[in-house]
Amino acid sequence: MHTYKASASAIGAATTKTGAVVTASASATASSSVSYKKALKKATNLAQNFANEIAQNDANLIVQSTTISTELIDYNTKQINSAPDLIFYYSVDKEYYFTQTVLTGKNGAESILETYDITLFLDKELTQPTGTTVGTYIVHNTQINKPLYKRSGTQTFYLPKGEITRHSTIQAVKTSQGDYLLPVGTSTTPITCGIGDYLNIAGIVVITVYSDSSTRLVEIYFN
Repeated sequence: MHTYKASASAIGAATTKTGAVVTASASATASSSVSYKKALKKATNLAQNFANEIAQNDANLIVQSTTISTELIDYNTKQINSAPDLIFYYSVDKEYYFTQTVLTGKNGAESILETYDITLFLDKELTQPTGTTVGTYIVHNTQINKPLYKRSGTQTFYLPKGEITRHSTIQAVKTSQGDYLLPVGTSTTPITCGIGDYLNIAGIVVITVYSDSSTRLVEIYFN
């Protein structure tokens, strides 16, 4: 029995809630035992469906990014005008459990998988434990600009009343011990997930890195 194969390309479109049109292209291959025309029709339909799905996904991402940006502006205003809903501290020296794994990709490109498990404290003196924070990050081994590296991943705060997770893609500095840490200053990222008392809660996580110590200040603001 002869099998007919055909390939086709298509352009899909989707509209965001603000009326912006997003387009995307896709290709597909299909086969038919009946005729080339049947195979081409299948391939065309598949390509069109793929293109439409990609366009819709891109439109959703645009909406999400715009929403997050708007929320961050609102939360930053709240940050200035009110006290944080949660505040705690941790140190990258005290109770710091850390691992590094080198990942080798295509063409010899390398990145580093980092994981850590650190105790959280209610006070800056680190005498009143209140939970732990666990992070999993990928450090891209190409410098953005010296001495900064791209570092992306998730950090979860395990607290007495639940869990709060943030995702970040940020810059990091490499220490003499080989760790990749936040540079001195303040970084702000949105909450991406909550469990327990923090289920479905929106807000931001603000982390401050002090220049004179290994202690980090964590401030969380809820909407």
